[in-house]
Amino acid sequence: MGTHCVAWRLLAAMALSVPACFAVPASATEQLLLDSGTVVRSDIAGTEVALSGSAMLVLTSADPVPDGASVSMAGAGTALVLESVIPGEAIELLSRVSVDGRSFDRSRDRLSVYGNGCVLIPDGWSDPLTIYDEPSCSGNSMVCECDVYYRSEMQGEESYLPEESIGAFDNRIRSFRLKKGFSCVLANNPDGTGYSRVFVANDGDLIVDKIPTGLEFASFIRVSRFDWIGKRGICGGDVVAVTRSSWFYDWGAGANGSDDYEYVPMRHNRWWDSWENIGSRTSVSNLLGYNEPDHADQSDLGPDIAISEWPNYMKSGLRIGSPAPDAINKDWLVKFLATADSLNYRVDFVATHMYWDSQDPDRLCATIRDLCVNRYKGRPMWITEWNNGANWTGEHWPDQKGPQRDADFNIIYDSEGHTVEVARPHTEANSAVQAEWLGRALKSFDDCVWLERHSLYNWVEDARSVEIGGKLTPAGQVFAGFNSRPGFSRESEYVHRWRIAPPWISSIRKSGQRVRIDFYDHNGETAVNYIVQRRIDGGKWEQIAVIEPGVDYKMGKSTYFRDFDLVGGRQEYRFKATAYIGGESKWSRVVGIDVPVSGIERINDNGSGFSVYTTGGCLIIESDTDGSCVIYRIDGTVARRVTYTRGQTVVDGLSRGIYIVDGIKAVI
Repeated sequence: MGTHCVAWRLLAAMALSVPACFAVPASATEQLLLDSGTVVRSDIAGTEVALSGSAMLVLTSADPVPDGASVSMAGAGTALVLESVIPGEAIELLSRVSVDGRSFDRSRDRLSVYGNGCVLIPDGWSDPLTIYDEPSCSGNSMVCECDVYYRSEMQGEESYLPEESIGAFDNRIRSFRLKKGFSCVLANNPDGTGYSRVFVANDGDLIVDKIPTGLEFASFIRVSRFDWIGKRGICGGDVVAVTRSSWFYDWGAGANGSDDYEYVPMRHNRWWDSWENIGSRTSVSNLLGYNEPDHADQSDLGPDIAISEWPNYMKSGLRIGSPAPDAINKDWLVKFLATADSLNYRVDFVATHMYWDSQDPDRLCATIRDLCVNRYKGRPMWITEWNNGANWTGEHWPDQKGPQRDADFNIIYDSEGHTVEVARPHTEANSAVQAEWLGRALKSFDDCVWLERHSLYNWVEDARSVEIGGKLTPAGQVFAGFNSRPGFSRESEYVHRWRIAPPWISSIRKSGQRVRIDFYDHNGETAVNYIVQRRIDGGKWEQIAVIEPGVDYKMGKSTYFRDFDLVGGRQEYRFKATAYIGGESKWSRVVGIDVPVSGIERINDNGSGFSVYTTGGCLIIESDTDGSCVIYRIDGTVARRVTYTRGQTVVDGLSRGIYIVDGIKAVI
C-alpha cells in the first residue's frame, strides 16, 4: 500500500482529470484494458495492457515492463508513468510499447522526466501552442514552435534564438490552446518586456478562451517544453547523474540538461553569466536570479540595482525566479519584491538558500508556507542551496574531528601514508545522523506544496555529503532513492496579473538650463500617458506636463523627460500613468536635484534631441543620434567641424567666447 500512496502523491501533483485511483494487484489477469481513470501497480509482468481515452497507468517498480509484457497506447490522452525509471533507462523498454498500432517514435511521441522517473505520452511534441485572433479558439490561427522568439519587431543581434514575425497577430491574440507539457510567455513589448505572463499546461491542454486583461497588446511569444520535473535537485552538474536528481544548476548559464535531468540557467551577478548564454539556452523553462545579492563575496547588489536590471530577465521569455539571498526570510527579498510589485515586474517564484542545523523539517516547512503565502505574496519557493547545517553552523555531531574518509568510511591515506584531519568527518555515526535527518527532510519537502523545488549543496563538510569521490554515501543512497513528486502545482502557482504601474525612474541630472529625468516605460501600450508633477523646496506638488507615447517618450523602452522651466532650488519630480482602460497608477518614487537660482548661461536645446552646453572649458554635444555639425564663432566664421555620436561628445580646445551650434548659443 505504501508504494501506491507514493505514486498517488505523484499523480495528485500532475493533477490529471481522472475519476478515481485503483490499486491493482500484480497478479491481475493477462489482459488489462483501460479507457479512463488511473491504475497504480508495481509492474505488469505477464500482462498485455491496452490504454485508450484518458487512461493512465502508473508502474512503481524498477522493472515495470518485464519481458513478455506490453503496453498498447491509443490516442494522445493516454499516459504511462514509470515512477522508478529515468528516461535513459526507459529507452530499452520502448520496444514493448506501441502507439496507435505503430512503434513508439521518440521524434513524435514524448518520453520526459516525471518526478524522479519518466512518463510516455503519444504524439506529445506537435503543435505546442496555437494562437487565434478571435475568442474561444476561433478565427484565424497560427502554430508557434518551441524555442523561437515570435515578435512584431525583429531584434537582430539582440535575439539569441531564431526569431519570426508574429505578423497579423500583433496586438490581435484573443485566445489560444497550449498543449500539455509546454509553457509559454506572452508579453506586450516585442523584446519580451512590458506586462507579461507565464502559462503552464501541466495537467492537460490549457485552453484560454479569452485573453486576460493587459495582454490584448501582446507582441511577443516564447514557447518552452515544460517537463514534470521532480522537486529534488542538486547543485552542480558533476553529481546530478549519480544522485538521480531530476534537475540541477551550476550558478551560470553554460551547461545543458539531458533526457534524464533539466538544467536551469542563472545570472549569477550583474556581469555574469552573459545574456547571450542565457538567451540561447533551449529545452529550459526557468531562469534563476542573482546569487546571494546580500553577500559582498557573491553578487552583492542592492534591491534597486537588481530592479534596474530586471527587464533583461523578462526578455528571456522564461519563467523567472527572484535573486536568492542566503536565508528564506531576508528583508532584502521583501524589499526587492515590494519594488517589483509596485512596477508590475514579473517574478514567478522566490529563490532562497538555507543551511538548517538539525531543525525539525515539518516546522521548517510550516515557516516556508507562511512566508510564501504572506510575505512573498503567494509565490512558491525554490531553495537552491540547502543542507543540514554547514561548516559555519554550530550543531552537534557525534564525531567532531577525525581523519578524512571515503564514501565507505575507509580512512584516506596519501602516498606517504599520512592522513588529513578534518572537522565533522564522514564516520558511521555522523552518517547515520545525516541519513536519518535527510530522510525526514525529503518527505517534509515533498509534502509542502509551497516548496516547488530544492537543490542540495553537497560540499559543506564530509559528514553532510551525499557523494564522495563519485560514490554515494549512506545519506546519498537515501537522497538518490527518494522519488519526489513533480514540483509545479496549480495550488501554489503564482499568476502575474496586469495593473497599470508608475515608471522606474533610473536617474536625474541637470545639464545647463534643463533637468533630464531618465525612466523605463514598462507599461507600453497599456498606458495612454504619464502625468509629471514637480515641487520646489518641499512645497506643493504641481502638474507640469502630460507626456504621451510616441510623441514625448519612447514606448516600452528606456527613455527620458526634460524640464526646461528651471526655477531653482530643490526641484523634485514624480510620475504616474494613465491606463488604457481608465484609472491611474500610484505615484513613482520621488527624485530630486538642486538647481542654482542663477548663473552663467550654459546650454540651449533645439527641441529635437540635440543639445549643447559647456563645462570646464569644453563644449558638450548631447544627441539622440549620430551626426555632424559646424561650430560657428559669433562673427559667423567656422571654428570647428565636428562628427558626434549618440550620447555625449566632448569638444575641447576652443578659446573663450560665444559659439553657435545648429542655432544654439553656447558660452565658454
